Amino acid sequence: RMIDEANAMFIHDTVPLDLVDSIFQRSTALSRRSLKDFVYQLCRVSRMEISGYGGHVGSDANDIDLTNDHYMKHHTLVSSNNQHGALFGGAGIGSTQPAIYSLEKLVEVTHFNMESRPRLIFADIWGTISMHLTSTALHEEAAVAMYAVDSLRQLSLQFLNREELGVFEFQRRFLKSLETIMGRSTHV
Repeated sequence: RMIDEANAMFIHDTVPLDLVDSIFQRSTALSRRSLKDFVYQLCRVSRMEISGYGGHVGSDANDIDLTNDHYMKHHTLVSSNNQHGALFGGAGIGSTQPAIYSLEKLVEVTHFNMESRPRLIFADIWGTISMHLTSTALHEEAAVAMYAVDSLRQLSLQFLNREELGVFEFQRRFLKSLETIMGRSTHV
C-alpha cells in the first residue's frame, strides 16, 4: 500500500494536470472498441476508489465484478487519515471520504462522447456507464450516492435534449437507471 501511495504521489507531482485532462478529452478520438475498454477500466478504477480497495497489481481489487454491487454491501470504506487529502479530487488515498476522481472523469468522458458519437456507439458504452452510476447511486455513503445521482441527472438532461429518432428507444434506456435508483435507494 505504501508503494502504491508513493507511486501515486510521484505521478501527481510529475505529470502536469492539463496533460492528464487531455487523456480524457481525447477519448472522443478513440475507436469504438478502445472507447469501450477505456470506459470499462475507468469504471473499475472508480469502483476501487469508491470502495476503498487498493487496486495494486495482483490485488483482489482488480477482480471486482461490475455487474454486482457487492462492494457496497460487504466492504467498509477506508477510515485512516492521510496527509495527502487533496490528492485525487479532494478525497485522498486513505481518507475517510471515498475518492471520486475517476467517477468525475467518467462523467466527463461520457459528456464528451455523448455529443461526438453516433447513438449506436454511445449506446454501446452507456450500458457500462449506467450500471456503474446506478450501483454508485446506491452506495451507503450518502455524499457518494448523491454525487452519482446528480451526475446521472445532468447526463440525462443533456441526452434528453437530443432529438429522439422514431426507431430508437435510447431515452427510455437512459432513464431506466433513475427508475432503479428511485426504487432501491435509501438516500434519494
